[in-house]
Amino acid sequence: MFMQVNQWEYLYYQHRDGSIPTEYWVGAEAYYRSLMGTKPGYARFWAESQAGFDEPFRSYVARELARKPARPQVEN
Repeated sequence: MFMQVNQWEYLYYQHRDGSIPTEYWVGAEAYYRSLMGTKPGYARFWAESQAGFDEPFRSYVARELARKPARPQVEN
């Protein structure tokens, strides 16, 4: 789990710095928000391990967890 959240952190900083396309970030952000919002193990991991991540990523995740979980959009 650490490696997955670490990848989310890496993508967060890449997006913040403009190093990846916005479209890539939108999909990745929705994926990770969904994991954190729908899989209790991820929320538990974050509660126990967030000290292993730095600011501003920690504050970003706290804001995201306070929001409703991302729901995948299905196109017809």
